[in-house]
Amino acid sequence: MSHIVRIMAAGSAVRTNMRSREHLLWALQEVDSLIVQSFDEAQPIAITRYRGEEVITTQAKAHIIVTCDDGTPNCTPELGFILREDGYYGLVSDGKLPAWTQRLEQRYAYHATRDLLDQQGFELVEEQEEPDQAVRLVLRRTV
Repeated sequence: MSHIVRIMAAGSAVRTNMRSREHLLWALQEVDSLIVQSFDEAQPIAITRYRGEEVITTQAKAHIIVTCDDGTPNCTPELGFILREDGYYGLVSDGKLPAWTQRLEQRYAYHATRDLLDQQGFELVEEQEEPDQAVRLVLRRTV
C-alpha cells in the first residue's frame, strides 16, 4: 500500500500517511543523494514549476526540507514535508512526485514496523533484502 496519497491539486501539499518525524527522517537518510534539514518551526522554501517555457516560483513552508546533491540527475530541486493539523505530514512540491518516492515509502514502513515490533518485544533474528527490494524479516519473541 502506498504511503503517499494525492488529495490536492498539483502545486499544493500532498497528504501522506506518514506521522512520525523520526521514521521519516530515518527513511530520507537512506535515499541516495538527498540533503535533509529538519526544523521545529516551518521554514520558507521556494517551489518552482514549469508551464511550457514559463517558470513559476511560489513560496511554501516546510518542517523538513529536502534538496539534492549537486549533479544528481532527475531529482526535484527542492521539496518539503509540513506537519499538518491532522498529525500527518504533507509533501510540498511542484506537483510531481520524485522518482525516489517508492524507496522512501518502503524505508518509512520498514522503520515504523521495526520500531513497533521492538516495542512489542520481538527480536530480529534475520533480515534479507530481496532482488525486488522487498525486505524479509525473521523475528522471535520469548514469552
